[in-house]
Amino acid sequence: MKKILTQKFSLSQCKLFSKKSGDMNAIHLDRNINIVSQFQKPVVQGLLIIDFLFNKNFMKKILKNSNSLNIVFKKPVFINEKIDF
Repeated sequence: MKKILTQKFSLSQCKLFSKKSGDMNAIHLDRNINIVSQFQKPVVQGLLIIDFLFNKNFMKKILKNSNSLNIVFKKPVFINEKIDF
């Protein structure tokens, strides 16, 4: 599969998105989440990733002709983790 885009999401981006979305879950915001979670680092909000993609021109072209969308999150995306789309 061809890589189209690479992105990292910072803790500050997640905090800003939390304020906009109202999702103040500690799993996205707390650097010490490993104390109470199965994850070792904060996890990027899935909707932040979707929002990022929806604002890209190539996705706008794809979605223009779509009447539904099925999104599956197979594994978590961690803060400052490089992800390829």
